[in-house]
Amino acid sequence: MSSGMPDVGLLVLSSRNLPTLKTLLTTAAQSVTTRLYIRVQGPCLDSVLPSLYLQSSIHCPQLDVRVLLGRKIPKYARLIGEESPQDLSVIPPKYKKVVLGGTFDRLHNGHKVLLSKAALLASESVVCGVTDKAMIQKKSLWELIEPVSARIRAVEDFIADVSDSVVCLAEPIEDPFGPSTRIPDLEAIVVSQETIKGGEAVNRVRKASFVFLMINLDLI
Repeated sequence: MSSGMPDVGLLVLSSRNLPTLKTLLTTAAQSVTTRLYIRVQGPCLDSVLPSLYLQSSIHCPQLDVRVLLGRKIPKYARLIGEESPQDLSVIPPKYKKVVLGGTFDRLHNGHKVLLSKAALLASESVVCGVTDKAMIQKKSLWELIEPVSARIRAVEDFIADVSDSVVCLAEPIEDPFGPSTRIPDLEAIVVSQETIKGGEAVNRVRKASFVFLMINLDLI
C-alpha cells in the first residue's frame, strides 16, 4: 500500500450500484488505509445492513467499515465509486430507549450490526451492558480481553459516529441482566440468535415490576 493513500473514504450505495458491491469494496480496500463509511441511499438500509458488514469482512477486512444510519456525513478524503451523497429521508424509530448487552471485545463487524440495529430502533438512547469481571472470566483466554473501559469507549464512539442523535449509555455489568432489569422505561431489547434465551430471561425478571421488552432478533 502506498503511504500517500488517504485514511478515510466514503462509499455511497443506491439501487444502481448495489449489485457491484463486491467490486466497490475491493476498490475501497485499495484506495483508503483506515476507515470506510458507507451511506445507503434509499429505504432498504435495515435489510441490507448485515450483508454490507459481511461483504466488508470478506473484501476489505483491514478497514474499519461503518455504515451510516442517519443524515450526517463524517469527514472523508476519498469518494469511492461514482455515486455522491444526497439528502435522504430517515424512517422514524419505533422506540425511545433500547437495551442490549455483550462483551464487545475488539469491536468487529458482527458487533457493529448488533449496535446498529439497536440505534436504528431507538429515537433517544441505546443502553448497553458491557460484560466485566465475573462475566468475562467464564470465557476462554479472558485475560486477553480488552479492559472494560476501552470496550465501553469503543461502543459509545461507534454509535455516536454512525447515528445522528442517538445517545449510547454503556456501563459495565457483572451479571447477565445489568440495566435491562433495572431501568423501567426501556422498550425493546436487541438480541442475536445466540442470546435470544437471555432476552427471554430478562422479560421473566421484568414481569414483576416493569413492562415486557419487545425482543428484536438481529440476524447476523
